[in-house]
Amino acid sequence: MSVWIAWAENSDGSQDILDVKEDWEMDAGETREGVGVYRDLGSLPANTVVSEDGLAGILGKRCRESIKRAVERGELPRPVKVMGQNCWTVGAIVKHLEERLETEGRKMARLRPSA
Repeated sequence: MSVWIAWAENSDGSQDILDVKEDWEMDAGETREGVGVYRDLGSLPANTVVSEDGLAGILGKRCRESIKRAVERGELPRPVKVMGQNCWTVGAIVKHLEERLETEGRKMARLRPSA
């Protein structure tokens, strides 16, 4: 199963999550253009160690500086040093993203008027 995440980049470089859908929730004929798919990340075992360059590749970024900025903004968890290189486990990254999505979901629920 794949999860599709749609986001918008703000002028300050931060990103807002617009929508999160699983494959079965996609409408017939709905375009996936502009939707980030991190299928590679989700297919790796949780204990897989990923380097900064590896994570940049998975997330479709050209350089590790993008990853460092995402860490500074709190979009990614802080790395640990392994042999002098910044690294994460897939499980730590996924957990961080899931926690952020839950937090944003709660914020959105508070903003919606009760039915």
